[in-house]
Order: sequence, then C-alpha cells, then structure tokens
Amino acid sequence: MRYSKYIIGSVLILVIWLISKSLLSSNQAQIPIESTEYFNERVEKELKERLKEIKQPEIAAQNSALSNIPLILPIPEKLDFCGEPVPLDDPDVLERFEKELYITAHRYYQVVFYLKRGPRIFPELEEYLKQEGAPLDLIYLSVIESDLIPNIRSPKGALGLWQFMPGTAKNYRLRVDKYIDERMHTEKATRAAAKYLKSAYDKFGSWTLAAAAYNMGFSRTQSTIKDQKSDDYYKLFLNAETSRYVFRILAAKVIIENPQLYGYYLPQSEMYKKDDVKKITIQNGIMDLPEWVKQYDITYYDLKRYNPWIINKRLPRGKFTIDIPA
Repeated sequence: MRYSKYIIGSVLILVIWLISKSLLSSNQAQIPIESTEYFNERVEKELKERLKEIKQPEIAAQNSALSNIPLILPIPEKLDFCGEPVPLDDPDVLERFEKELYITAHRYYQVVFYLKRGPRIFPELEEYLKQEGAPLDLIYLSVIESDLIPNIRSPKGALGLWQFMPGTAKNYRLRVDKYIDERMHTEKATRAAAKYLKSAYDKFGSWTLAAAAYNMGFSRTQSTIKDQKSDDYYKLFLNAETSRYVFRILAAKVIIENPQLYGYYLPQSEMYKKDDVKKITIQNGIMDLPEWVKQYDITYYDLKRYNPWIINKRLPRGKFTIDIPA
C-alpha cells in the first residue's frame, strides 16, 4: 500500500503528458507552413509598399530592396586611371581589381554616402585640380582616403580630405599649429595634394605610380622600383596596403561613375547640396570666436562646420577668409 500512491501519481503524470502532446500536435497541424517562395514574394511585396510609403518613388520603381547589387558584377571592357590603361587582360590584374570592386560594391552604406556627398564636393575639387593642371581621376584618391569627410582623422594622425600627415602638410606649405590646421581647408589641401601628385608624376613618369607614392611615400617608391628593377605598378611586389591602393581607387571610380550598373539608384533629391556661403575677410585676429559669430546670427557650431580648419576659439593676427552661411 505504501507504494500505491507513488504508482498512481506516476500514472497521472504520464496521462497528463500524453494529453498535452496530443493537443500540441493538433495545434501545430493547424498552423500553415509558409513556403520559402511564398515568404520571399510576400516580403518583396511588403517592402515595395514600404518604399512607396517613404516617398521614394524612383527607388521603389527600380528596386525591391534597399539596393539591387548584381550577384556577378559587370567588369568594364576598358578601364584607365588618369588616362593610363589598366591591363585587365592580365588575369592577375583582373582578379585584384575584381576583389576590390566586390568589396566596395557590397559596402552599401559607404557607397550610398559616396553618391550623396559627391555632388556637394566634386565640382569644387575638380575646379582646383584643373587649375593645378592635375587629372580629375585624382578625385577618387580623396574618396578612398577620406570618404569625402573634410575633418576625418586616421589613427596615425593623417587628417582631412587628402589625409596629409603634419610633416608632409608643412612641406607643401599647409599651416598646422594650435590655431589653424589647413589639412582641413578644402581648397588649400586640394592644391597641396595636386602639387604632391604632380611632383610624384614628374619623378616616376606615371600617375599610377604617383598614387602609389602618395600611399607609401616618395623614398619607399623609389627604392622599390630600384630594388625590383621595374617601374610597372601592376608588376611590383608591394606591401599589402599599397598593392590594393590603386585598385581601391579604380573600384570607387567605376561604381561612382556607373552607380545604376552596380545596383544603386539614388534620385537627385537624395544628393547633398553645397550650402550658399558668404566670405568674411579677417586681418586683425579674433580673441573670442564664439562671441564674434553672434554678430552674424550664427553659432560657433556653424563656424566650425563651414571652417573646420579653425581649431581654436581664437584666431591670430593675419589675413584669413572665413565662410559663413549666406
């Protein structure tokens, strides 16, 4: 008798478990299983409706997703950098280019910002490069160096659209001190970069090698050419970063110049526009910039946004041109 209550309890637990399992199986049988094909169609339909709701008809018309990057990316029949042909008929060169093309194309957010920022900054950069007699493809060097952010700083201390190090900047007459850092001055830094690259071109006889020298320096480029007895960038054994450098520039160029071919559809309304500014000439210095800006009904933030090269709340004596919102 003393075991009977345990036996009865065990039987009850077993009965309850069997009933629960039966009910669960019955409920599961009533849940329709959605096929993968039907699920994808439903998601695609819902996504199209969402795109229409956020008032991006041009994107919605072209895409069923935020981007439509092809599985196999198209490779241009011919490609050049600053007018110099890229030997895509060489299987090794083709593979190295394709690698950077696929990496860049699938960094969706980054490409979107290239396309958004480009119209705001490219015309200005093009004008300065033309005036300096430098090829316009050099713009794409700035793209991969800085993502077109005028005040971006690298972990190593390079700064600005052209990522000058302090020493190199000073060699090209950019002012870098506690008040001013002209590496973040769009015009002056662009002109300095053009001079650097033209000097490298004069030395090495190739814009491709000039770009490589921009990445690893004059002396290392010269010694590499001498040691390996070759002045063909595509046949030099280089450090990992420099061996990818020109291919990254080429990938940016191809995608930015042909965005829809690579699955990017941005209407003009999505592009960032350059703000209208008026220029103020200063000669006697400013002791308190946050106070000074009040007379123009702007904030210190506005001043820094339009003039990132000002890095102090004071401006020393000298002639400076400051941009403020028009």
